[in-house]
Amino acid sequence: PPPRPDFNVTGRTPASLLRLVAAWEAEEARLEKATRCWPACDLPGAAWEEVPAHGPRIRWQVQELLSEAALVREGSAMSHCVGTYGGACRAGGSAIFVVAGEFGGFVQNRVTVEVDLATRVVRQARGKANSTPNPPACAALMRGAAKVGVQVPADVLM
Repeated sequence: PPPRPDFNVTGRTPASLLRLVAAWEAEEARLEKATRCWPACDLPGAAWEEVPAHGPRIRWQVQELLSEAALVREGSAMSHCVGTYGGACRAGGSAIFVVAGEFGGFVQNRVTVEVDLATRVVRQARGKANSTPNPPACAALMRGAAKVGVQVPADVLM
């Protein structure tokens, strides 16, 4: 059956039909891209809590992103290009992780991390708008990487 059996071209102008086709194609592309997923790599996620001497408890979490949709959302939230890394993740060359600290009910100190799966080395670690991660996020990245056996070169955090 057709996708929209109730659709009718009667009374529509050529320009309006072209707009509808363009919108339909854009939606189909978005849905196709959003459904592209890949299996998790062999690196586990991690979670831990820190209780600083002053201030609220911080819950850190390291989570792998496993779909084009998740990469696009992360790129949008962080204002950087991680949304374009789906091909590298599907091919098994890279894995993208998010390191995030939650305290006071808000997620802060977030960093997006690309790991080279062949070498188990962090290629990139970026904060909002490709900024260098702040000191708490850097410390959390180092701790999370140590938990799962990933190396973080010093120049990645500059």
